[in-house]
Amino acid sequence: PEREEKISEVWSNVETRAAGGEPSEVLVELARDERADLLVVGNKGMTGRAAFLLGSVPDRISHNAPCDLLIVRTSSGDALGQRRGTYRKVLIATDASQTSLRAVRRGYGLAERVGATPVLFYAGHPRTADIVFGEVARAFLPAGMLQTASANGDPAEVICRTAQVDGYDLIVIGNKGMLGGRFHIGNVPNRVSHQASTDLLIVRTTSASIADLENGDGAVVRLEEDA
Repeated sequence: PEREEKISEVWSNVETRAAGGEPSEVLVELARDERADLLVVGNKGMTGRAAFLLGSVPDRISHNAPCDLLIVRTSSGDALGQRRGTYRKVLIATDASQTSLRAVRRGYGLAERVGATPVLFYAGHPRTADIVFGEVARAFLPAGMLQTASANGDPAEVICRTAQVDGYDLIVIGNKGMLGGRFHIGNVPNRVSHQASTDLLIVRTTSASIADLENGDGAVVRLEEDA
Protein backbone atom coordinates (compact mmCIF):
# COMPACT_ATOMS: atom_id res chain seq x y z
CA PRO A 1 0.00 0.00 0.00
CA GLU A 2 2.76 2.46 0.90
CA ARG A 3 4.57 1.79 -2.38
CA GLU A 4 1.31 2.23 -4.31
CA GLU A 5 0.76 5.61 -2.65
CA LYS A 6 4.22 6.78 -3.66
CA ILE A 7 3.61 5.64 -7.25
CA SER A 8 0.30 7.54 -7.30
CA GLU A 9 2.05 10.69 -6.12
CA VAL A 10 4.41 10.59 -9.11
CA TRP A 11 2.01 9.19 -11.74
CA SER A 12 -1.56 10.00 -10.76
CA ASN A 13 -3.09 8.16 -13.74
CA VAL A 14 -1.25 4.87 -13.17
CA GLU A 15 -3.15 1.83 -11.91
CA THR A 16 -1.33 -0.77 -9.82
CA ARG A 17 -1.61 -4.55 -9.66
CA ALA A 18 -0.12 -7.10 -7.25
CA ALA A 19 -0.08 -10.87 -7.75
CA GLY A 20 1.83 -13.82 -6.38
CA GLY A 21 3.66 -16.41 -8.45
CA GLU A 22 6.60 -16.78 -10.77
CA PRO A 23 7.26 -13.21 -12.05
CA SER A 24 7.49 -13.95 -15.77
CA GLU A 25 4.34 -16.09 -15.75
CA VAL A 26 2.42 -13.51 -13.71
CA LEU A 27 3.40 -10.64 -15.99
CA VAL A 28 2.56 -12.54 -19.17
CA GLU A 29 -0.83 -13.58 -17.81
CA LEU A 30 -1.58 -10.08 -16.55
CA ALA A 31 -0.68 -8.56 -19.92
CA ARG A 32 -2.95 -11.09 -21.61
CA ASP A 33 -5.83 -10.53 -19.18
CA GLU A 34 -5.54 -6.74 -19.49
CA ARG A 35 -5.22 -7.00 -23.28
CA ALA A 36 -2.14 -4.84 -23.00
CA ASP A 37 -0.56 -3.25 -26.07
CA LEU A 38 2.88 -3.08 -24.50
CA LEU A 39 4.76 -4.87 -21.71
CA VAL A 40 7.80 -3.08 -20.24
CA VAL A 41 10.58 -4.81 -18.29
CA GLY A 42 14.18 -4.11 -17.33
CA ASN A 43 17.01 -6.14 -18.85
CA LYS A 44 18.48 -7.41 -15.58
CA GLY A 45 19.79 -10.92 -16.14
CA MET A 46 19.81 -10.67 -19.94
CA THR A 47 23.58 -10.37 -20.27
CA GLY A 48 26.25 -12.94 -19.43
CA ARG A 49 26.57 -16.56 -20.52
CA ALA A 50 24.87 -18.02 -17.42
CA ALA A 51 21.80 -15.82 -17.85
CA PHE A 52 21.67 -16.60 -21.56
CA LEU A 53 21.56 -20.33 -20.93
CA LEU A 54 19.44 -20.49 -17.78
CA GLY A 55 16.95 -17.74 -18.57
CA SER A 56 15.99 -14.64 -16.64
CA VAL A 57 12.60 -13.03 -16.07
CA PRO A 58 12.83 -10.68 -19.09
CA ASP A 59 14.21 -13.53 -21.22
CA ARG A 60 11.31 -15.84 -20.37
CA ILE A 61 8.85 -13.02 -20.99
CA SER A 62 10.40 -12.32 -24.40
CA HIS A 63 9.48 -15.84 -25.52
CA ASN A 64 5.92 -15.69 -24.25
CA ALA A 65 4.77 -12.05 -24.36
CA PRO A 66 1.23 -11.68 -25.76
CA CYS A 67 1.97 -8.15 -26.97
CA ASP A 68 4.85 -5.87 -27.93
CA LEU A 69 7.71 -5.98 -25.40
CA LEU A 70 9.99 -3.10 -24.44
CA ILE A 71 13.19 -4.23 -22.71
CA VAL A 72 14.74 -1.22 -21.00
CA ARG A 73 18.49 -1.15 -20.46
CA THR A 74 18.77 -0.97 -16.66
CA SER A 75 21.73 -3.22 -15.89
CA SER A 76 24.48 -0.91 -17.16
CA GLY A 77 26.22 0.93 -14.35
CA ASP A 78 25.79 4.32 -16.02
CA ALA A 79 22.43 3.63 -17.72
CA LEU A 80 20.45 5.91 -15.43
CA GLY A 81 22.99 8.69 -15.70
CA GLN A 82 22.88 8.62 -19.48
CA ARG A 83 19.09 8.46 -19.83
CA ARG A 84 17.54 11.71 -21.05
CA GLY A 85 13.94 10.70 -20.51
CA THR A 86 12.98 10.07 -24.13
CA TYR A 87 14.21 8.53 -27.36
CA ARG A 88 16.02 10.66 -29.91
CA LYS A 89 17.21 8.14 -32.50
CA VAL A 90 15.50 4.83 -33.32
CA LEU A 91 17.07 1.99 -35.34
CA ILE A 92 14.36 -0.09 -37.06
CA ALA A 93 15.60 -3.44 -38.38
CA THR A 94 13.89 -4.76 -41.52
CA ASP A 95 14.30 -7.38 -44.23
CA ALA A 96 11.20 -6.35 -46.26
CA SER A 97 9.20 -9.37 -45.04
CA GLN A 98 5.57 -8.90 -44.05
CA THR A 99 6.43 -9.52 -40.40
CA SER A 100 9.28 -7.01 -40.34
CA LEU A 101 7.04 -4.47 -42.07
CA ARG A 102 4.77 -4.53 -39.04
CA ALA A 103 7.79 -3.69 -36.88
CA VAL A 104 8.62 -0.83 -39.26
CA ARG A 105 5.14 0.62 -38.82
CA ARG A 106 5.33 0.32 -35.05
CA GLY A 107 8.81 1.82 -34.85
CA TYR A 108 7.87 4.67 -37.16
CA GLY A 109 4.73 5.43 -35.14
CA LEU A 110 6.65 5.46 -31.86
CA ALA A 111 9.39 7.70 -33.25
CA GLU A 112 6.80 10.13 -34.62
CA ARG A 113 5.04 10.31 -31.24
CA VAL A 114 8.16 11.10 -29.22
CA GLY A 115 9.89 13.26 -31.82
CA ALA A 116 12.73 10.81 -32.47
CA THR A 117 14.52 10.19 -35.76
CA PRO A 118 13.64 6.76 -37.21
CA VAL A 119 16.27 5.03 -39.34
CA LEU A 120 15.61 1.89 -41.39
CA PHE A 121 18.38 -0.67 -41.07
CA TYR A 122 19.23 -3.75 -43.10
CA ALA A 123 21.96 -6.23 -42.24
CA GLY A 124 23.44 -7.42 -45.53
CA HIS A 125 25.09 -6.37 -48.78
CA PRO A 126 24.57 -2.70 -49.76
CA ARG A 127 23.03 -3.62 -53.13
CA THR A 128 20.54 -5.90 -51.43
CA ALA A 129 19.85 -3.15 -48.92
CA ASP A 130 18.72 -0.81 -51.71
CA ILE A 131 16.25 -3.43 -52.91
CA VAL A 132 14.97 -4.06 -49.38
CA PHE A 133 14.45 -0.37 -48.66
CA GLY A 134 12.62 0.02 -51.95
CA GLU A 135 10.29 -2.88 -51.13
CA VAL A 136 9.57 -1.47 -47.67
CA ALA A 137 8.87 1.98 -49.11
CA ARG A 138 6.42 0.54 -51.65
CA ALA A 139 4.57 -1.34 -48.92
CA PHE A 140 4.66 1.51 -46.39
CA LEU A 141 4.89 4.94 -48.03
CA PRO A 142 6.36 6.87 -45.03
CA ALA A 143 9.31 4.46 -45.06
CA GLY A 144 10.43 6.01 -48.33
CA MET A 145 11.06 9.28 -46.52
CA LEU A 146 13.15 7.78 -43.73
CA GLN A 147 16.89 7.73 -43.35
CA THR A 148 18.45 4.35 -44.10
CA ALA A 149 21.57 2.49 -43.03
CA SER A 150 23.04 -0.93 -43.71
CA ALA A 151 26.02 -3.05 -42.75
CA ASN A 152 27.28 -6.40 -43.96
CA GLY A 153 27.80 -9.25 -41.49
CA ASP A 154 25.96 -11.32 -38.95
CA PRO A 155 22.55 -9.61 -38.54
CA ALA A 156 22.35 -9.64 -34.74
CA GLU A 157 25.93 -8.47 -34.34
CA VAL A 158 25.75 -5.63 -36.87
CA ILE A 159 22.39 -4.41 -35.52
CA CYS A 160 23.79 -4.18 -31.99
CA ARG A 161 27.12 -2.73 -33.09
CA THR A 162 25.48 -0.06 -35.25
CA ALA A 163 23.15 0.96 -32.44
CA GLN A 164 26.04 1.30 -30.01
CA VAL A 165 28.55 3.03 -32.31
CA ASP A 166 26.07 5.44 -33.90
CA GLY A 167 24.36 6.44 -30.66
CA TYR A 168 20.85 5.01 -31.05
CA ASP A 169 18.52 5.09 -28.04
CA LEU A 170 16.26 2.27 -29.19
CA ILE A 171 16.32 -0.76 -31.48
CA VAL A 172 13.03 -1.98 -32.99
CA ILE A 173 12.76 -5.52 -34.32
CA GLY A 174 10.05 -8.11 -35.00
CA ASN A 175 9.65 -11.19 -32.81
CA LYS A 176 9.80 -13.78 -35.60
CA GLY A 177 11.24 -16.99 -34.16
CA MET A 178 10.86 -15.93 -30.53
CA LEU A 179 7.68 -17.82 -29.65
CA GLY A 180 7.23 -21.52 -29.05
CA GLY A 181 10.03 -22.05 -26.53
CA ARG A 182 13.02 -20.10 -25.26
CA PHE A 183 15.52 -22.59 -26.65
CA HIS A 184 15.19 -21.03 -30.10
CA ILE A 185 18.33 -19.14 -29.09
CA GLY A 186 19.82 -18.78 -32.56
CA ASN A 187 17.24 -16.40 -34.01
CA VAL A 188 18.13 -12.76 -34.59
CA PRO A 189 15.70 -10.98 -32.20
CA ASN A 190 16.66 -13.32 -29.35
CA ARG A 191 20.37 -12.68 -29.85
CA VAL A 192 19.77 -8.94 -30.13
CA SER A 193 17.82 -9.04 -26.84
CA HIS A 194 20.92 -10.43 -25.09
CA GLN A 195 23.55 -8.32 -26.87
CA ALA A 196 21.94 -4.89 -27.27
CA SER A 197 23.54 -2.04 -25.34
CA THR A 198 20.41 0.09 -25.66
CA ASP A 199 16.66 -0.28 -25.13
CA LEU A 200 14.93 -2.82 -27.37
CA LEU A 201 11.35 -2.92 -28.62
CA ILE A 202 10.37 -6.42 -29.77
CA VAL A 203 7.25 -6.00 -31.87
CA ARG A 204 4.82 -8.90 -31.85
CA THR A 205 4.77 -9.70 -35.55
CA THR A 206 4.09 -13.43 -35.15
CA SER A 207 1.50 -15.12 -32.97
CA ALA A 208 1.33 -18.45 -31.22
CA SER A 209 -2.26 -19.06 -32.35
CA ILE A 210 -5.08 -17.55 -34.39
CA ALA A 211 -6.85 -16.76 -31.11
CA ASP A 212 -4.17 -14.11 -30.45
CA LEU A 213 -5.26 -12.06 -33.45
CA GLU A 214 -7.74 -9.20 -33.27
CA ASN A 215 -10.11 -7.92 -35.98
CA GLY A 216 -8.16 -6.25 -38.76
CA ASP A 217 -4.88 -7.72 -37.50
CA GLY A 218 -2.58 -10.05 -39.39
CA ALA A 219 0.44 -12.14 -38.47
CA VAL A 220 2.29 -15.38 -39.05
CA VAL A 221 0.76 -18.08 -36.84
CA ARG A 222 1.83 -21.56 -35.84
CA LEU A 223 -0.60 -24.34 -36.80
CA GLU A 224 -0.25 -27.72 -35.11
CA GLU A 225 -1.43 -30.73 -37.10
CA ASP A 226 -3.56 -33.33 -35.37
CA ALA A 227 -1.66 -36.43 -34.36
